Order: sequence, then structure tokens, then C-alpha cells
Amino acid sequence: MLEAVDASLVYVPELRGHKPASKLTSAEKLASARHEFEIAMAHLARERKRVSKAEQKIGKLTMGYIKRAGNLAAEGAAMVDEAEATVVEQSTYALMCEYEAASLPRRLERLEKELEDEVKREKQLQKRYLDLTVRKQQLMGGAAK
Repeated sequence: MLEAVDASLVYVPELRGHKPASKLTSAEKLASARHEFEIAMAHLARERKRVSKAEQKIGKLTMGYIKRAGNLAAEGAAMVDEAEATVVEQSTYALMCEYEAASLPRRLERLEKELEDEVKREKQLQKRYLDLTVRKQQLMGGAAK
């Protein structure tokens, strides 16, 4: 019942008192609404100031954590980048290893053939040297007589 009576009364700033809502003039209604708005704005300003102070206080308390979190995030990102680079390097080296393993038999075969050819050439040169040395001896022996 008290709520119903309270709802029907409106504060009128010019009268500095309450008056039934049904007996208000339009100017009084406007003044009353304006007064309620000013009270709400003042309350809002106080709350805004209180919240701002609380935010500053919390900011001071948590600044170390925020910086630490930022540093850890940067380190984590660097580690991820490094891990990705390592994966790329590993796959590159694995591919190079496969190529080397595949080409190794051909290289060995080619080197063995080159060695065989060099041995044949060396034998031919040694034989030629021997023939030339014998011929020189024959020529020197024939010239000495």
C-alpha cells in the first residue's frame, strides 16, 4: 500500500515537496523529470569517478602481470616461429638426405669406372715409358759403339 502511495507522489523542486502526480501541471512535470535526471546524472558521475579510481588501482596492482603476460606471449610466438623454421629445416635436410642416398650408388659406380680408366691409362703410360726407356738404351748403346 505504501508503494502505491509513493508511486502516485512526485517531487516538485519548486515547491521543495511532493505532490500527487495527477495534480501536476506540465511545467511541474517537466521540472520534476529534469530534477530526477540531474540526480541520476550526479549519481552516474560519482559512480564513474569511483570506477575510474578502482580501475587505476587495479591497473597499478596488475601492471607487472600484464607486462609478464605480454613478454610470455612474445616468447611463445618466437618459439612457435622457431619451431616452424626447425620443421622446415628438418624436412629440407631429410629431402637432401634422400637425394644423396639415391645418388650415392651412381657416384660410386662413376668413381669406380674413373679409377679403372686411370689404372688402364697408368699401365699404358708405364708400358710406353718402359718401351721408350728400352729404345733409348738401344739407341744409346748403338751410338756408343
